Amino acid sequence: MGSPLRLTTSPLAPRPELWRRGLGPLLGAWALGLLLLTGCGEDEPPPPPLSEEELHALRVQEAKERARRWLRDAFEEHFLVWEQEEAGLEPPLRRLLTLEDPPLRLRRKLFLAYVYAGRGWQPVLVREQALSALGEAVVARLRAAGDHALDVSRYWDDAIAGRVEELAAWRAMAASLPDVQPTSAERRALARHMVELDLEDPKAWFNATVHAAFVEEPAPVWASELEELRTLWRTRRALLLEVQAAEAVVEAALMDRLLHYAFDQRHGNVAMFGGDVSEQQRLAIIADRLLGLVGSLGAAETPEDIAALLATLQPPHPQVPLLLRERARYAAIVDAGGWERIATFQATFGTRHPRIAALKERLQIEGYYEGELDDRFDESLRAAIRWYQRTHQLDETGALSPPFWASLNVPADQRLQQIDLTLQRWRESRIGDDTYYVFVNIPDFHAEVWRDGVREMRFRVVVGNNRRECDRRTGRWVLPNATPLRSFRMSYVVLNPFWNIPRRLVENLLLPELARNPNYFEQQGYERFINEAGQEMVRQRPGPTNALGMVKFMFPNDHNVYMHDTPQRQYFRNPIRAFSSGCVRVEQPLAFLRYLLEKDGQWDEARIQRLFDRGEEVSVTFRRSIPVHFEYYVVRVDDDGMANFLADIYRFDRNRMAPPDDRELVCTPPPQPTLRLVLDADGRAVYRDEQGNLIPPDRVTQRGGQLRVRPATDEDGQGSPPGDVGP
Repeated sequence: MGSPLRLTTSPLAPRPELWRRGLGPLLGAWALGLLLLTGCGEDEPPPPPLSEEELHALRVQEAKERARRWLRDAFEEHFLVWEQEEAGLEPPLRRLLTLEDPPLRLRRKLFLAYVYAGRGWQPVLVREQALSALGEAVVARLRAAGDHALDVSRYWDDAIAGRVEELAAWRAMAASLPDVQPTSAERRALARHMVELDLEDPKAWFNATVHAAFVEEPAPVWASELEELRTLWRTRRALLLEVQAAEAVVEAALMDRLLHYAFDQRHGNVAMFGGDVSEQQRLAIIADRLLGLVGSLGAAETPEDIAALLATLQPPHPQVPLLLRERARYAAIVDAGGWERIATFQATFGTRHPRIAALKERLQIEGYYEGELDDRFDESLRAAIRWYQRTHQLDETGALSPPFWASLNVPADQRLQQIDLTLQRWRESRIGDDTYYVFVNIPDFHAEVWRDGVREMRFRVVVGNNRRECDRRTGRWVLPNATPLRSFRMSYVVLNPFWNIPRRLVENLLLPELARNPNYFEQQGYERFINEAGQEMVRQRPGPTNALGMVKFMFPNDHNVYMHDTPQRQYFRNPIRAFSSGCVRVEQPLAFLRYLLEKDGQWDEARIQRLFDRGEEVSVTFRRSIPVHFEYYVVRVDDDGMANFLADIYRFDRNRMAPPDDRELVCTPPPQPTLRLVLDADGRAVYRDEQGNLIPPDRVTQRGGQLRVRPATDEDGQGSPPGDVGP
């Protein structure tokens, strides 16, 4: 007897899902009839296979039944899928970023198109028709740009605020409309229309039906039963398209402004490359940074992730968050009216004065004084004055001195401007992402060593003085001895160094001394020598009087500056230490040396001591060079959290906040001297006139600032003939 299993295993047998939908019993009855006709025990031929038309009819029936169930059980789910596919529009962001004239100005339209194309045109800051948590945080950061001493209008203005409000309004309108949910009668109309179609894919049944009902023009006659639903859908669709357009505008505009903010805060700064990159390379570096930022934005989900990400937008140095906190404090003081100028007066500890109460109140405003606002010069006031003096580079006497009054009466808004400019200088810093570096803040007169975000050393330094000189070539005032604002790489140290003295220092400092004292060079250990370039120079031999002390820290550069020891220890006691000719003198050279060599894996105390004891110049090269940054920050927050307002010794901040008139920068160079001090062949300081004649110092006198040559007498002899002259 034949088995019904042959039907289910035949390639032409109906699929299980068809069997479950009512076709199974139909085919089962057909098979049973065949068995009854053939009898038992006889091998009968199998029933003829179904024709293509019959199979197609079965598949259509199956698809129709499934589509009807979609209508009945999951209309909303499948309708939403159809609606998205039906739109058939390019992603709103792509459409927006390819417009020649977008509805809102975008600074980086092409870059945004590149960024979002890489993300499949998926938004980052706008989700589900509203700002995401990240988008909300970005808006808050842009609106608070002023707290970072930035111009808020560069990132947030009425235009972008209006677009965000517009998105919220469109979203509210769309949400107010009811869902497209057909009634039973409308479902039956849709189901009846399905009977007329000849399709096999249930999704195609469903999609074709709703397309005819909602989209086709003119609508089919049967769709008249769905006119209300059709109108609702078209209204919703129009609103959703408006919402999508608004989403795209807000997303692109916010991202554009965020990238601009990141550029201004940190990512646009390529100063750490020292001008060693082309314009094309600069743009590539910035683009790479901004792309990395967008990638990080896409990964930020939790509030902690978002906060950490936004913190990376600002310069990474630990001073920056401290300065921001102090900025908020001083901004509040300014908003409250600042502080009154106090007329100077004299008072000493233990006395009374009617203006002492005002002084206490003034110090209280800035956070230096706590106590009664009476008229007594008590210990609390003296401690407050000392604290103020310490944070303003004044001698800590606790007394009312002219420098104290001059500093105290600087207006509060000017102090806020100094903080703001310091924040801007950090945005321009050359330190970059260095994890191990030496940092010299010139107005702070300190050097620091930073490693992995931790300050491991801090010590006093002496920097270049601020003597002005009229440059003969440009006719403008210059600071010839100012320590340059540059970055270098320290590659070696020199023990027991010679001091190879720059020519200008020989002429301006040493030769006048030698002219007065013929034994000056010998007493100070100076000697003439020929350098590697064949030039004759003056140097100071290693020893206790050597101006470079026991060690110098070398980072070869065009400015011929470096860090070094010094025998002139008295200068380190001064709060303002600008006394050198450009190099940086180090208070703790041996501790600094030991630290650097230990980190480089070369510290051997016995070996280093033997090298010192030899008294001969010797170099030790680092296995890994160390970045060294000379920078300029007039405000520094100390370890107590207080803003220290430092000496603007080179007037860089003053000139930047209030650029001087060009007439203030122009000068008239003094006439070229007709006599110059030089070294003669015997190592003596002599004057050389314009004709090249050498004149002994005792024949030269100074009157009214001019050098004059006394006529030669018989006692003077015939003078020295012209000869080889040193630097």
